[in-house]
Amino acid sequence: MPYCLSKNIICGITFYFRFLCWVLCPPLPSFFFFLMFRRPPKSTLFPSTPLFRSDAAELIAAIRATGRDATEIHSAANESEREIAEQLRYKELLKQFAVAAAVGAPLFITGMAGWLPQLSTESINTFWIVLGLLTLAVMFYSGHHFYRGAVRGLRHLQFDMDTLIATGTGSAWLYSMVITLWPASVPEMGRHIYFEAALVIIALINLGQALEMRARGKTSEA
Repeated sequence: MPYCLSKNIICGITFYFRFLCWVLCPPLPSFFFFLMFRRPPKSTLFPSTPLFRSDAAELIAAIRATGRDATEIHSAANESEREIAEQLRYKELLKQFAVAAAVGAPLFITGMAGWLPQLSTESINTFWIVLGLLTLAVMFYSGHHFYRGAVRGLRHLQFDMDTLIATGTGSAWLYSMVITLWPASVPEMGRHIYFEAALVIIALINLGQALEMRARGKTSEA
């Protein structure tokens, strides 16, 4: 609808309600109805300038203040660079998924089958100590972006999914390591190892992010 036509329609409706209020209503209620249906100032009804005016530098600075990052796309070359970066990130996520799954899935299967050794309170649990250190290395390789995002969010008091993932997997590993080093400090019913849980969580989330990035790339191409 053209601007002048919509403006005339609004003015006509406003005048009509004013007339009805003045003729059909007593003077005092008419005054309140007049205030309700009076025409707003021109600057708010038909603003001549945008309500929010900001340049790219201010927007990027505001985003970085929350602990995130952003870049400005100036041309098709920048768009091409962004697509290349997303492809590299997609491959990296798949690699991180594969590493976490390669260690976490066998631990999960063998643990459910009861093939792993039991914790001992009389000797050093060398197998579980080595497995815990291996799990820690895989966690940092496959999930370092989660922990980095959680630390960055904590620094800016911004808590998101990275905080949840880092807290959950970190707590699982820390509890399992305490049980491995000091099994007698916990009742027998609570002596459970959760190394595989931390790795499976990281693997599945990396896979989900990779699939999401792939779907977003296909949508952009379409």
